[in-house]
Amino acid sequence: MPIAVCLVAIPGVLLLRNADAIESVYFPKCPLYILTGWHCTGCGVARALHALLHGQWAQAWAANPLLIVGLPVLASAWAYLRLRAAAGRPVAALSPYWISTIAIVLIAFGLLRNVPYYPWTLLAPH
Repeated sequence: MPIAVCLVAIPGVLLLRNADAIESVYFPKCPLYILTGWHCTGCGVARALHALLHGQWAQAWAANPLLIVGLPVLASAWAYLRLRAAAGRPVAALSPYWISTIAIVLIAFGLLRNVPYYPWTLLAPH
């Protein structure tokens, strides 16, 4: 399994590192934004990852602040689960509480980044 992850992750990281996420044909435009003009929760993720791989933290934050906050949280959760598995402890699936919390955060972020008033305009990718 780790080899398969590396076979997918390494080319993906190299593509994000070397291709401009705005100009490249490898990164499709958001269908929700094209159809409605609304930014979805994932709008700006490719640009944010591209900026992070170049050490441009402010530009990454401007593209998708939820990703910048969420990456350390995901990394911590992944490390915690790996340590539990290595210690022989059971690794449980996400509880309904956490699934609901994650869904609420994603939906709220998606809605708030489309509010056309300051400070919510700061959440839209720019």
